[in-house]
Amino acid sequence: MEKITFEDINENLCDLDTEYREALAKAVVELNYISDTPLSLSYGSVKQRLEWEKFNTKPLTGEEIINIIKFMQKEMKGDFQYGRFKEIASMYLDIAKHMQEQSNDYKNKRLENGMKILETGNRENQPVALVERTFNDGKKEYIIGFSYEIKDKSIEWGYGYYYSDNIKKAKEDFNRVLNGENLDNTFQNNEKAEEMKNEFKVEFYTEEEIKELIRTKAELYYVNDGIDEAIIKLEDIPDFIVDYNRNLEMRDLKFFSVSKEDYEPDIITYGEFLNKIDPLIREKIIDRLIALQTNEAEISRYKIIDEEVYSKVRHELENEKTKKQKNKGVR
Repeated sequence: MEKITFEDINENLCDLDTEYREALAKAVVELNYISDTPLSLSYGSVKQRLEWEKFNTKPLTGEEIINIIKFMQKEMKGDFQYGRFKEIASMYLDIAKHMQEQSNDYKNKRLENGMKILETGNRENQPVALVERTFNDGKKEYIIGFSYEIKDKSIEWGYGYYYSDNIKKAKEDFNRVLNGENLDNTFQNNEKAEEMKNEFKVEFYTEEEIKELIRTKAELYYVNDGIDEAIIKLEDIPDFIVDYNRNLEMRDLKFFSVSKEDYEPDIITYGEFLNKIDPLIREKIIDRLIALQTNEAEISRYKIIDEEVYSKVRHELENEKTKKQKNKGVR
C-alpha cells in the first residue's frame, strides 16, 4: 500500500506560492489532526515537538488525504496558481481512492498477530476500525481502534478501547462512534473495571528527584498509551506494563527513549505482552517481565515523571550549566 505523509504533500507544494503550504498547515489544524500549527508545535515543549515529528512523518490514511486536499481546494479556489495545484490535488485524490480500495480488501481477512478487521468507518475525520484478535489458545478479544493504519499485513492504531470477548458491546460502541459519540464513559457501569482503576495508582517523582535522575543519566523512556504521555525508568517498564494492563485497562503501549531524537518506538506491546522491542532492551527487561506475567513475582511500586515537569527541570538544569560556563569565562 502506498504511503503518503504530510511531509510528502508539503514538499510537492514547494513550486507554488507559500499560501498553498499555509493552506496545508491550516487544513491539518482545522481537521483536528494536530493540536496546534506545525510552527507552534515544532518550537513548543518536548511533548509538542514529539507530536509534530510523529504527525509529519506518519503515513496518512486515504480518508485523511481526501479531507486535507478537499479543504485546500475550497481554501485556494480562484487563486491564479490553482490550475497547477489542481494537478497535484488530482494525483493525491487518486492515490487516496486506491488506498481506500486496498483498505477495504483487508476486511474479514486475517492479518498478523491474529488480527482481523470486522468493520471500518470514521468519526468526523478520524478513521476507526472494529478489530477481532484471536490468541493462540483460541480466545478472542475485540478492539475499537482509533486513527488506525494498515501496514503490509499488520494494523496499528493511535489508541483503542478493549472489550475482551464481548463482541455485542464492542459493536454497540462502534456504532456509537460512527454517530459521533465519545466513549470516555463507556465502562462507567462496569464495577470490575472501576475496582481495577482504583487499584492502579502511580506516584510521581519530585523535581529534586528528577534532577538527580538527569544528573546520573538514568535510562528514561516516554510511555504513550494513545492518550497521555509520561516518562519512566527502564527498570520499571515491566512493572508498569503489567500493572497498567491488569489494574487499569488492557491497552497497547509504546515506549520511546528520551535520549533519541527520532520518534520511533523502542517497545510496542499488545496488552501486557511484547509485540516489538529493541533486542538490547529486551535483554534488560525480559526476565522481570516474564516473572510478572507468570505471577512468579509481584508488581513493585514505581514512580513516573510528569512530562511537563521533566521539560521544566531539564530547562532549568541547562540554564544553570550555561550560567556556570559564562561565569567561568568571565574569570
